[in-house]
Amino acid sequence: IKRPTGRPRKNPKPDTTSSKLRTTSFGQDLAEPGDNSKYLGHALTIARMPLVDLNDIEAVKERIDWYFEHCFHNDMKPTVSGFCNALKISRQALLQWKNGTYRKETHQAVILEAYSLMEELWENYMQNGKINPVSGIFLGKNNYGYADKQEYVLTPNQQQETIDPATIAAKYEELTEDYFSHIYGKDWKSALAVLKKISAAFDFSFMSGERSVDPSVSAYFDPARAKDFDDVRDYAAELRSLVAAHMAMPTRPQTVSWRLLGYAADFFEGIAAFMKEKCVGHSALPLQMAKEFLVEFGKNEIAIERYYDQANAGKSLLLAVKKPKKIVLQAGTEA
Repeated sequence: IKRPTGRPRKNPKPDTTSSKLRTTSFGQDLAEPGDNSKYLGHALTIARMPLVDLNDIEAVKERIDWYFEHCFHNDMKPTVSGFCNALKISRQALLQWKNGTYRKETHQAVILEAYSLMEELWENYMQNGKINPVSGIFLGKNNYGYADKQEYVLTPNQQQETIDPATIAAKYEELTEDYFSHIYGKDWKSALAVLKKISAAFDFSFMSGERSVDPSVSAYFDPARAKDFDDVRDYAAELRSLVAAHMAMPTRPQTVSWRLLGYAADFFEGIAAFMKEKCVGHSALPLQMAKEFLVEFGKNEIAIERYYDQANAGKSLLLAVKKPKKIVLQAGTEA
């Protein structure tokens, strides 16, 4: 066999246009010059829109129309995330409106109409090859409830008994009693009563920024709620009084549960203090109060963690003591 002679040939320059190399650019190969600027500019315009009064359905409709027109004039596909950003709400809030679990009478029909429009556009993109199939399938599952699944219908030999609402409510009460009585002992109802009052003061929808009486002031503006946050101070004092009377319980889980409620009282009272200032329209003061509270309450972190760490250490020690054989501490050493 004749061996090649002479200087070896240099490796040719890599073909930067090959599909193999283009797949390593994380989708950037699909972008045309100026695409990123276009997408960012489109999103920034939406982000810089002022807050909309979510209590005014006409204002909500106007913002929805503006969003679709914005997409039309910029030749951009509407998205659920962009839709939420235009309204200044979370995806969870949008789903609540869509499903009718919140603002059903005023907002559900409007949101369903807009959602149906976006779903129709999604189908057109898919049918006409205007979107990557994999991306399209993901969007269909994530936004419009589509799924790949097989359903099996099982027919019981006997017709299932219909459970009436009263029975369900009774089972819920039984579960509540079972849980709270185990972690707080015989006085569990006292703890639950105070926790319910605190929960009512921190209304979920308001704390989610969805019940402001004037969103132009703040997402948390509602002076009428100041009294609710004032009341939390009394609830926290009531909780501390209960904790002081239950510092030593028959079981460690109960003792720990009561003592942790003491820290919970401090936590609730601290949040209520700056939320009271926020709901009456102040801005800088509640922010400063929140920062100071987080720093101060953060000092309890080690003390709170110790309850869990000590429990785990105690269990490990008991296992070691009960173990019939010797325990190897390290190589060549036995206990």
